[in-house]
Amino acid sequence: WSEVGLHTLVSRDQYSNETFGDIAENSFNGTDCGFFLSNGFTPEKLESPEYDALAFDSIAEPDGLDDGARMVVRPHHKMYPKVVAKDRSAIEKPNAFVSELATDYLNIYGSARQVHTDRVHACVASVSYDVPCRLYSDSKRGFLFEKLGVSLDEMQAGLISIDRDLLNDAKQVQIEFLKG
Repeated sequence: WSEVGLHTLVSRDQYSNETFGDIAENSFNGTDCGFFLSNGFTPEKLESPEYDALAFDSIAEPDGLDDGARMVVRPHHKMYPKVVAKDRSAIEKPNAFVSELATDYLNIYGSARQVHTDRVHACVASVSYDVPCRLYSDSKRGFLFEKLGVSLDEMQAGLISIDRDLLNDAKQVQIEFLKG
């Protein structure tokens, strides 16, 4: 990248900024662009009973999340042929959902009562729409929530929400950097 002359790098977290920030003329310890979803897309309110979203692509769905008390929707993020070839059981569960459209997933996450997932960006989308989530992963991507006052340990321990004012401030600082 340095040979190309990378002008600006906006990282999504401190770790990425420390690792890659020196390859650009200008670097900024930013906020993941997924947190801007609510600025550009409004989820359709689904005509359905209240539901929880359980999105597990890398691990088995933890026991006890579907207690029968409310409806559960199971978004699966693998493309359909790959799902069938690799793990058919993922789409054989009740209310499994597979789509090629990102907006379909945003509608599900943005309308859920709560989200449980092993996908960091499913949590990003959820909290962008003020839907509590819990992360079942130790991915370093989870560190992108630290800037918003939530540690990876907290995300793994239980449902989290983010401070909307803190998020809006972080987004505004990033916008001002990009304008400059």
